[in-house]
Amino acid sequence: MRIVLLFFSIIIATCGASAQANKGSVTFQAAFPAADYKNNYDVTPTGMMFSFTHQLKNQPPFSFGGEIGILQVSGANKYYTGIFNNEYNTFLVASWNHIITLGGTFNVNLFPENSFFNVIVDINAGTNLFLTTTSISRDLAPNLVDVLTDTRRTKWYYSDTKTSFALRMGGGVAIEVPVGRKKKIFALVKGSYLYGSHANYYSRPYIVDTKIILSPHSSGTSMILTQAGIKLYMFTGDKKQKE
Repeated sequence: MRIVLLFFSIIIATCGASAQANKGSVTFQAAFPAADYKNNYDVTPTGMMFSFTHQLKNQPPFSFGGEIGILQVSGANKYYTGIFNNEYNTFLVASWNHIITLGGTFNVNLFPENSFFNVIVDINAGTNLFLTTTSISRDLAPNLVDVLTDTRRTKWYYSDTKTSFALRMGGGVAIEVPVGRKKKIFALVKGSYLYGSHANYYSRPYIVDTKIILSPHSSGTSMILTQAGIKLYMFTGDKKQKE
């Protein structure tokens, strides 16, 4: 969450002063592996995508911006009661695979004067971070609660993170339909094909007692991405201006 807030703060600070039409969106996303990625790891991750676009001055059809998203690919967690690290207790053994996206986008509105719907074609480029985390932990006594987060305090016995980066670039088409009288909120659906460069990653983890077994893979990471969500105007300087 801190990364998301920082990302949007930077973009707003960069273009907010002269903003004509800025839009932010939040969408649910699902990814379908393609080509080598599908052959090596045919699983459909899901997650969220956040984006922000700024319309080019005096150019209603064109806008640029950035996006950040997260996909949960696979994972497993099990409780183990027994001896670990010379201690008898009940431990949580967990491993999760995620893909974190960070990139820039350039959008073209094919019908900028249409008040009923927009068709947006975009080109984007950035990176996908393949993130695998593993851990062994246990909650401390129920009465030991973190004052700041109001959650039980956790003791960590083992934690490891594996990362791999891949180039991500491609294009997509979105349909946006305004909602409400003011037409400042849009419902949208989008489909994209995204080329993904070669990366090292891990498939579904397997847990046996306190052993976390990871299966390494190496391939291209191209995918078809589908999105559905909402977009809304933010910091609009000219109400008559459209993206």
